[in-house]
Amino acid sequence: MVNGLLKDRVVIVTGGASGIGLGISHEFVKNGAKVVTASRGKTASIEKIARGVGADFKLCDLSKPKDIDLLINYVINKYKKIDILINNAGIGSSKKLFEITLDDLDNVINTNLKGSFLLTQKVSQQMIKFKSDGKIIFVTSIHQDVPLGDPIYSASKAALKMLVKEMALELAPFGIRVNGIAPGAIKVRGDLSERFPDVPLGGNRGEPTDIAKAALFLVSDQWSKYITGSVLTVDGGLSLVNWIKR
Repeated sequence: MVNGLLKDRVVIVTGGASGIGLGISHEFVKNGAKVVTASRGKTASIEKIARGVGADFKLCDLSKPKDIDLLINYVINKYKKIDILINNAGIGSSKKLFEITLDDLDNVINTNLKGSFLLTQKVSQQMIKFKSDGKIIFVTSIHQDVPLGDPIYSASKAALKMLVKEMALELAPFGIRVNGIAPGAIKVRGDLSERFPDVPLGGNRGEPTDIAKAALFLVSDQWSKYITGSVLTVDGGLSLVNWIKR
């Protein structure tokens, strides 16, 4: 059954073919949105996954500015507007300080920060052009504040946290709201672990639907029309404890 909270809203979800992005795509489609999932990978695989939740799809590597332009052109040509942008795509290096190469640095920063910045810059221009009361969400991480042992990843997420505030300030005069969500330990496809003992709220990992419902809250004028420049932590209390073992 489709709910009408986001009826006919046009949404881009980056990294929308798996995990949190797929959960957001599914939740938004259920609420009446026209969702375009943007991911890199094999076309057939992404199409199958996107269609499975009722979404459209477009191949896009955020580290490539040309792909960003192609994504925006595709959405505008087909749907004539963009109402909501979910910046969810992100990668890590899983490397310690002295293991990190220049290529590692470029790969993470180009996708997590540079790509998300350029996409948001261009999408917000479209929102202003079409006089949309746009909503933009950056999916950050609790590691914007809590060290992970992956310096580039954590730094990129900390940068996104400030980008939320800077962009919220600049775009507020146009009626565009910008917020963030900082997830903790979330179960994704292939993750067989049910428990995460240090999570205060029941010791369980969160589900992609937990982040999806937080995103739905933040893009809804019915529930959050006076919220902008905020980053909502959704982690079961994980960021409150010193859980990293060094």
